[in-house]
Amino acid sequence: MCLNKLIDKFWAFIAEQDKARIARTVYPEGIKAFKDIPYLDDGDEYHLLDVYKPEDKLDEKLPTIFDIHGGGWYYGKKEINQEFNFIMATKGFQVISGNYRLARQYNLRDIVQDVFAQLKWIEENAEKYNFDLDNLVICGDSAGGWLAAMTVAIIKNKHLQEVYGVSSTLNFKAISLICAVLNPTRYNYPILNAYIKPLYGKGFKKCGFYKETNFLKYIPEDCPPIFMNTAKGDIFKSGNMELYKVLKKKNFTDMVYMYYPDKMEGDHKIEHVYNILNPYYDVSKETNDRMAEFFFENLNK
Repeated sequence: MCLNKLIDKFWAFIAEQDKARIARTVYPEGIKAFKDIPYLDDGDEYHLLDVYKPEDKLDEKLPTIFDIHGGGWYYGKKEINQEFNFIMATKGFQVISGNYRLARQYNLRDIVQDVFAQLKWIEENAEKYNFDLDNLVICGDSAGGWLAAMTVAIIKNKHLQEVYGVSSTLNFKAISLICAVLNPTRYNYPILNAYIKPLYGKGFKKCGFYKETNFLKYIPEDCPPIFMNTAKGDIFKSGNMELYKVLKKKNFTDMVYMYYPDKMEGDHKIEHVYNILNPYYDVSKETNDRMAEFFFENLNK
């Protein structure tokens, strides 16, 4: 079986797991979900987003989380983070979460452009939905963590704006990177080339943005405060661990780094994006509570 078929088979397996997880989820009460709003009016299902807000505060301007789902750039829609988004809304936030086009049909530049199209929609619809653009934070898990980090880097870097063909005037007060994969080129081993190449399109290493996808290379000098979490059982823990070391070397102190040192919590495995997939584990609740506290600590600054 060729590697492409193995990749497709793997993501089909993950999709079945997510489908079962979503089907058995009981969502918190008191949250209104505005579903399937087009952020680009082109009829593409990957250009839809959702907004979550406490029902008793629909007319209030609330701190706003822009959440970007993971899925290795090849897989996923906003629904895989739906439970997490409901939970964060119960903590006093409104949450925006959208789809974006996926590899292998689209490359990283295309995906980034979808994220920035969502930012444009947020800015244009702030008054309608009472988004608090003065208290806006960004959150991403796994590959979504890369998108969240690079979004902030691009906003603050003219060169990256030219490379990706995007820009935004929005200002994020904090970043949350959940088990983030922050450097796609780190995994450029011969056996994984079939996975990495579609992220860049034709030309692979010669494409115009291959060398511009490592967030560690483009950490802004005025980077917003960063929350990051991972665990011993996270197969991609090296991403957040490396970022933590780089930030310490830069004497960047405005951060929280949570690392769960065991592979198990009782009978539960604590693995990649644990606080997204299993938000009611004790360590997940602790992580999400601390994330919310971190966001509130950095608002109105």
